[in-house]
Amino acid sequence: MIPKLRIMRRQTAHTQRRPRRGGALGLAAAILAALALAPATAAATAGEPLISEGAAWKVGGEIIVGADINPEGLETNYEILLECPDHEICQTTEGTLPAFDEARAVRLTLTAPQAGATYLFTVNARNADGKTSASWRFQAPSLPSQEIPPGAAPNGRLDTESYTPPELPWTDEAGAEIAARAVAEQRAIEHEEQQAKEAAASRAAEAEALKRREEEEAQQAAARRREEIEHPACIVPALMGDTLVAARRALAKAHCRLGAVHRPSHLHLGTLCVSAQGAPAGRRLTHASRVALWVGVKRASRREKGRR
Repeated sequence: MIPKLRIMRRQTAHTQRRPRRGGALGLAAAILAALALAPATAAATAGEPLISEGAAWKVGGEIIVGADINPEGLETNYEILLECPDHEICQTTEGTLPAFDEARAVRLTLTAPQAGATYLFTVNARNADGKTSASWRFQAPSLPSQEIPPGAAPNGRLDTESYTPPELPWTDEAGAEIAARAVAEQRAIEHEEQQAKEAAASRAAEAEALKRREEEEAQQAAARRREEIEHPACIVPALMGDTLVAARRALAKAHCRLGAVHRPSHLHLGTLCVSAQGAPAGRRLTHASRVALWVGVKRASRREKGRR
């Protein structure tokens, strides 16, 4: 059998009921409505949800707390709030019960409980007819392997007077199977929620990385455009046959600079013209790149010789 932890009721269940109109006139109207609308009697029996006595069970290194809720024939939303010893809500769970007219178990699993610490859990249930709340305290075992005996006093110490825990639908011989199934279901829900959170975080991280990459690419493109405007590239012009003066002007117009000039080793009469260039025409170089030139005496063509 799974050991059951002694729980202490902190406060009784309180309900928020719909205001009811009294008086003979209201009673007569209710009787006439019941006689005239016989099929509606099933809906008239509905009321605020009922919460049975809660309990806490120790399963391995975990503690399961919960209670039974009767929706009273109406769809009921519930939540379980677990208050840790530091008086802060450390775990919660919530859900919806269908419109049944019988008690259904709701559970919450406390993982890694603090040894000897006192916890408070509250069960809230609400349907169309009102709200019900109930709270209980329980003390975790002082050692991970300690089991609370049936005669434990409310403060966790052994007492001479035996304490008999209340009988609940889920504390019979099948309690171990129910508790194990509850733990498995809770773990499956937590695993699915963790996977969903990890997938959402991964998608958010990918979107953020893509946004940063696009921003960096846009900044780099803008920087390149500014660089091209402020320092345009050097497109080497065709300089073959030009004089040094003409070549220098052409290089400056193409955002290039004149590099080393290689002249003939012996003197020649005539105009020196570009016979070769260090970079071919049309090549793209960085701004203000230098282009080397080789110059020599321009030879007269046969047509020019004939004119002479």
